[in-house]
Amino acid sequence: MSQENPQQQTKFRWRMVGILLCSIFGVMGVIFALGSMVAMAYVNMKYGWVEYSHGRNETRDQVAITATNIARSVIYLLAGVAFLIAARQWHHQRKRRGSIWTAIGFGLMGVANALNPPP
Repeated sequence: MSQENPQQQTKFRWRMVGILLCSIFGVMGVIFALGSMVAMAYVNMKYGWVEYSHGRNETRDQVAITATNIARSVIYLLAGVAFLIAARQWHHQRKRRGSIWTAIGFGLMGVANALNPPP
């Protein structure tokens, strides 16, 4: 039995942390985006066309089919996919590509949150 270098063990641990975090962010982003799109479609099909209320009723504004809501959902989906690609790059020990895809994912999340800031 051979002993591994402690430095290699530390690299392996941090790589696993990167894989797990990127996977969690990726799956959450994809689930949120698809759930948001399904909720918009379901409510608009069941109750008819939901008009945007310009802030009077925030719950209805979240399910109204507007360009902002659709763009936010698509950007969250792209960010989730970017995080999943980053996790795959970390798994294959491509540190630079994994870091770039992680930065792209966080950037897309920031853009999506900037589209619809909290009140």
